[in-house]
Amino acid sequence: MADDPWLVVGRRGRARAAEQTRHSSRHKVSLDAEEKGAAQPPPPARARAAVGPTTPSSPPAAALVAAVTAAEASVLASGWWTGLVRAMQAASQAAEAAGGGGGDGGGGASPSPFPWHRVGGLALLGLGSLEAAAPGPRSQAALAGLFARHLASLGVGGAGEPPTRRVRLVAADPAFGPADDAALAALGFEVLSPGAVLGALAVGATPATPWVAYLPHCPSSVAEGVLGAVGAGPGEGSTAAPALALLGNSLDEVSDRWACALPNGRGGRRGAASTAADPHGCGRPARALGLVEAGRVVEVRLAPVGREGDKRNAAFASTALHLFLPPAHPPTSEAVEARGRGAVASETQA
Repeated sequence: MADDPWLVVGRRGRARAAEQTRHSSRHKVSLDAEEKGAAQPPPPARARAAVGPTTPSSPPAAALVAAVTAAEASVLASGWWTGLVRAMQAASQAAEAAGGGGGDGGGGASPSPFPWHRVGGLALLGLGSLEAAAPGPRSQAALAGLFARHLASLGVGGAGEPPTRRVRLVAADPAFGPADDAALAALGFEVLSPGAVLGALAVGATPATPWVAYLPHCPSSVAEGVLGAVGAGPGEGSTAAPALALLGNSLDEVSDRWACALPNGRGGRRGAASTAADPHGCGRPARALGLVEAGRVVEVRLAPVGREGDKRNAAFASTALHLFLPPAHPPTSEAVEARGRGAVASETQA
């Protein structure tokens, strides 16, 4: 745990899996990725997005760029892209209705939709190597690129709007090799260390310029690191909603698995249930679970496409888009000060 690269920012020790009270105030929206009659969003245009691929000099990297570009066509045709665009709207509406979204949501401010048109960056964490035999990483990289170009196309060209807008793209995974680095750079990403990506989130994710984090099928420690970087967690010192949209494994499913792993939970025998909840041995994800149990997570699940067993679903199974709500009761000034002291100590230990 001490050398987990994903917990460089906001590191917290292992939390004992104590019995928790289950809350029913979860904000979940079911979304069919291929709902009949739904409007089909157009593919995001590269020219408007200010992000797009260049040609790398390395032949292996060039082949990977070509493979990711080809995967975009498959993602567009599969229905996953349509589902994600619709999930953005559904999540924003649900967060606004719940009292959060992009507005303050605390201290008497009126809630507002999540400001997708102001997203300043997209962090891609834990993708895996694009050279893997399975097509999943290439499909996930394709979805990330489509998502980034779509975000960059929002809020431009209208009255009082800039002609173009740049969304910063950063990526990190210890599994990346030289060809991955070159290919992702050609696709518009800055390839950084995990700690540097979390640092970019900590600095860049603000109410004026929120960020998106895409964690495709990552261990829970990755989500914990991201949430820690933006100061999201139960009892954190802010009256506002975290300036973050999280695309990745369903946090509601993670919460359910950990509920089954508790000594008195539905799982009964702790050993097997704990292994199912924490297959990577990362420890209990206290931030994510605390936010879910506090009713501060809006989750929109993307439904599988096609028929059962469709291979197109492998890369995006259990994928959900999450927005976060502000705390119902803002912390006291003493709690905020204590959190600040804890963050300094944590970074010193890192």
